[in-house]
Amino acid sequence: MDNDNLITHSDEQIVLFFKSLENILDSLESLTENYRPILKGERYLT
Repeated sequence: MDNDNLITHSDEQIVLFFKSLENILDSLESLTENYRPILKGERYLT
């Protein structure tokens, strides 16, 4: 293979990946902080 480049933490794709991962984690944290169970957490079978 001709592609023998070493992937490091400063590569653009890696930086973008971790930025995306941080955005996902921030969104998940926001969801859990603002979570309010419907019907006061009660479960009903119909």
